[in-house]
Amino acid sequence: MLSDMPRAAKPLQPLDVEVVKVLQEMIDASGMSRAQIAIAARIGNNRSGRIFRFQSPGMTAGEINSLAVALGSSGSEILALAEARLRAP
Repeated sequence: MLSDMPRAAKPLQPLDVEVVKVLQEMIDASGMSRAQIAIAARIGNNRSGRIFRFQSPGMTAGEINSLAVALGSSGSEILALAEARLRAP
């Protein structure tokens, strides 16, 4: 039997948070606004806001890549940088 109770949002993992931090730093360095980057990445304003407020659900691989490409990078580069930061002492 399914419950009518809403499920709790899945918490973000450390890698999810670090990816958002990397993207935010890249946006800050780009001189463009978060809204401009979201438009270029074809990510809606509401979704973009949830991402950069560290709200669940975490980003999909496609969203990471779209934002990265809009910033002149790639999703794999963003993930590699975020993973390296988490491994650093």
